[in-house]
Amino acid sequence: MTTPGVYKGRQRAASRRAGFSLLETVVAMTIFAAAGTALFAYFNTSLITLARVESTAAQVPVVRAAYAVLSAVNPAEQQTGEFAVGEHQVTWTATLVEPMRSGVSVSGIPAFYQLGLYEIAFRIHKGEHTLGTWRVRQVGHRNWRRQGIAR
Repeated sequence: MTTPGVYKGRQRAASRRAGFSLLETVVAMTIFAAAGTALFAYFNTSLITLARVESTAAQVPVVRAAYAVLSAVNPAEQQTGEFAVGEHQVTWTATLVEPMRSGVSVSGIPAFYQLGLYEIAFRIHKGEHTLGTWRVRQVGHRNWRRQGIAR
């Protein structure tokens, strides 16, 4: 025969093992919320990075086409200009970085050209929206001698 006090003790022990306490539930929810917040921040950062990559990837063909046109320009003869690349407009300005110097051939004979280093700053825009601004350095040249006669 069991005594009444012993039976109640077994019943309390069984009820404690049966479920979660309120404190355990709050701790579990806090851990879940912290993990969810970290995961949300990771996904948000990933989406922002993906948008930047897509924007940059869209710029590459336009920038390459603009540079192809600018590489054919002689900045010693033309210091500013504007042209179209598809739907975009490109405006550029060339600034002399290194002064013009007389060219010399491989054998040391003075050449017919003066050479200077220019920095070309170009901006690509579509209406009011600017795609970006880039800088490139390029050699400019001008003919300063003709058949041995100085200009």
